[in-house]
Amino acid sequence: MSTQTRCSPSDAVSTPRARRARACLLAWTSAWIVACGGGGNDVTPPAVATLTPVPSRYVVAQGNFTIRSPDKGLTYFVRLPINTTVTGKIDATVDWTYSTNTLWMYVIEGDCTADQFATDDCPGPTCPCRFSVTSEQSAPKPRVLTVASATAGLRTLIVWNHGPQEESCSYQVVLTTPAGAARAEAVRGATAEMAQKRRPRTPN
Repeated sequence: MSTQTRCSPSDAVSTPRARRARACLLAWTSAWIVACGGGGNDVTPPAVATLTPVPSRYVVAQGNFTIRSPDKGLTYFVRLPINTTVTGKIDATVDWTYSTNTLWMYVIEGDCTADQFATDDCPGPTCPCRFSVTSEQSAPKPRVLTVASATAGLRTLIVWNHGPQEESCSYQVVLTTPAGAARAEAVRGATAEMAQKRRPRTPN
């Protein structure tokens, strides 16, 4: 004949019965955990978002200026100093009023003075100024001059009016720095200086 074991609170009185009670309690607890789905599920930690650094854009110079129309064999140009504090890509955008006017534009390394550019040697192979970007054409309008990898320092933007009319211009210089680079300082108070120059050749 088989013997059945019953669990009751009175089993805790004697030691053998207490052991049997603990065995019953353990079996009941294990069955409850399995029934509830406990004990075998791994907890998945929440996903952590990774932020990827992106390039930064800074306006380092902007403003407006006027260039006189050519007269008596003379033309006029405006020079603007541009200073950047970190390495990056420079985009100098220049717009003007009359699409019938022809404007030539240059970005020059360092300081190109008005007296230097006014000589017949500039622009040209014997010019003392070092040209990074040259745009000697009538279009497009507006014009964007780009220096893809510009080290920090001084540069000169020159806009030369070949006419036929006086011209009002606006400009903006944007510096794009690589992701994670140091913050650039905005220097927006560039002073436009106008000077005259003989026209050595007819523009295209």
